[in-house]
Amino acid sequence: MIEELGKSGIKILLYLYEEGASSITRTLRGANIGHTTLYSALIVLKEFKLITEERQGWTRILRLTPLGMKIAKKLSEADDILSSIE
Repeated sequence: MIEELGKSGIKILLYLYEEGASSITRTLRGANIGHTTLYSALIVLKEFKLITEERQGWTRILRLTPLGMKIAKKLSEADDILSSIE
């Protein structure tokens, strides 16, 4: 199941975990991924109910759902463990 998130989905989850909420533009820059990749990953993340998207005027804001927060926390912990090995 987790492989369905893909590398970009995981990058988005980790970025939103650190930032709390973010616009599409900030997420593109912060997660360091391209437009097409972002939109493909967002479809999957929404299907798994890990993120929500709301509009504030013209800006689209991404946020983690409670389930997304739980998953992102575990991914962040795993990332920290792997980073300490290097």
